[in-house]
Amino acid sequence: VVEASNTDPLTITNIRVTDVTQTGAIIRWTTNRVANSRAIYDTVSHPDISGQTAPNFGYANSTATSDSDPKVLEHAVTVSSLSANTQYFFRVISQE
Repeated sequence: VVEASNTDPLTITNIRVTDVTQTGAIIRWTTNRVANSRAIYDTVSHPDISGQTAPNFGYANSTATSDSDPKVLEHAVTVSSLSANTQYFFRVISQE
């Protein structure tokens, strides 16, 4: 028997940034099923990533993929070595 929740697409919710310092932050989010964790980030906005290719979809930087074994529902990725007083844009990526 397949549970209904397993037929729903992987959904990312509750994206937030915590523990902000001059040169880093923790990006956190929740998924509806267990998945891995990665964040891509850049100093320029990428509002539309259609047509861009994996793994970074046009973003300049990426964290390593974490939470692969075991996979998790609550994700937390540390981004470090950022430039102080600089605005960053990011997207979170999770895969089952």
